[in-house]
Amino acid sequence: MKNHLSLSLALLLAAGAMSHEASAHGTACAKPFQYAGNVYIPVNYSGYTGEFAVPAGYRLQIEYISAGFRMTTNDGRASFAVSTMVGGVTSWQKLPTEVGYALSDRMTTGPVTLYADANSWVRLSFNRASGYTVATTGTYTVTGCLYPA
Repeated sequence: MKNHLSLSLALLLAAGAMSHEASAHGTACAKPFQYAGNVYIPVNYSGYTGEFAVPAGYRLQIEYISAGFRMTTNDGRASFAVSTMVGGVTSWQKLPTEVGYALSDRMTTGPVTLYADANSWVRLSFNRASGYTVATTGTYTVTGCLYPA
């Protein structure tokens, strides 16, 4: 019994030592990626776009997006979308909009499966349907995995 427990412990420790790569949709990701940014929506603007470049020599698989900003009222309407380019074709994907921590917060969060070519731009669009008389700041985080192009 003692040998069995020692062997089990040794196998668990060895497995833990080998699992230094991040997990991406159940498979190993040798080069995890994460980007966090802010957008500033000025007075009299309905929205703004945050963006970042995919590193040269790598394709990006986006696995998770979260974003949010505060509206001026609890009943303000908002929307989020993400733009990526694959094979020279740009597409916009709408993201679900939810109420955040405060009733006036609008956010999107959740798993996605999107791709972006090397040297292309990933753009996150923040839009509001009211409250233009007040400036606001939004935040976003994109996580995924980089693969050689």
